[in-house]
Amino acid sequence: MKFSTRSRYGLRFMIELATRSNCGRPILLREVSLSQDIPEKYLSKIVLPLKTAGLIISARGAKGGYILGKDAKDITAYDIIKVLESDIAPVDCINTKNCNRYKVCSAKDFWSELNGVVIDFLKSKNLQNLSEENLKIQSDSMYYI
Repeated sequence: MKFSTRSRYGLRFMIELATRSNCGRPILLREVSLSQDIPEKYLSKIVLPLKTAGLIISARGAKGGYILGKDAKDITAYDIIKVLESDIAPVDCINTKNCNRYKVCSAKDFWSELNGVVIDFLKSKNLQNLSEENLKIQSDSMYYI
């Protein structure tokens, strides 16, 4: 199973918003682009579905940017990836019964169980957890003179 660049960048974008949420102002795409090394143009395409899903809110004007649409503890990795991926199933056939072998497939239950494990894992990680891990990584990598 391989997640798209869209999901990888989207998750990093959301973690960055959660990490910076205590700054008291909306975060500019340019700031996230620079800190996460993600092209700003690519980010601008990712924010629309996240905004539509209510995961982020945009503010316009001179003090504009993006903030989380919900509390960080209420947004899971699953919520983000589900919005950005068309399908996260490891194989196409478990979400459809159009396969001519669906009723007799010996591997169907395996793939369904794997899909459930992945979804449960993604749901177990919320932005608050991921943001705290991000802050720890940043503080561990700081160099002091």
